[in-house]
Amino acid sequence: MKTNREILEFYLKPECIDQVFLCWNEPHRKFHTEEHLDQVLASLAVQKQQFNIDETAWDALVLCAYLHDIVYVPGEKNNEEQSWDKAHPWFRNPKGALIPLVKDLILSTKSISGKKTGLQQIFENADCWGLIHWNFDQILRYEEKIFQEFQRFPFDK
Repeated sequence: MKTNREILEFYLKPECIDQVFLCWNEPHRKFHTEEHLDQVLASLAVQKQQFNIDETAWDALVLCAYLHDIVYVPGEKNNEEQSWDKAHPWFRNPKGALIPLVKDLILSTKSISGKKTGLQQIFENADCWGLIHWNFDQILRYEEKIFQEFQRFPFDK
């Protein structure tokens, strides 16, 4: 089984891998940072132990973790589509067999409602892991970071 870094290197163009991390470290981000990415990857690893996830599905989940929030502008309604549009050209083979699955997983993060496939639910669980498993103090820190991200909006709106 490949490491997360090896998955990135296998599927993404070498010159694009640094771009992934630049996105996660944009100055306006307070919660949607590499810390969140690390939490998503860690929770996927926990779920990997619980479910029978084949190598292709695992690669798609890891790629989704890295790419699902590469575009994150608080309050925007199309971050997921923009993330996919930005990430798609970064793939070594943009028409590869894994591409539709990665796209589907990224776009499924737009909403936590509705019917989900098994992989979509696994990723949603990972993306929302903290809200499910954190204690009060951890949730409060999360809320403070989200509040900071949304401070670009007036309080009366």
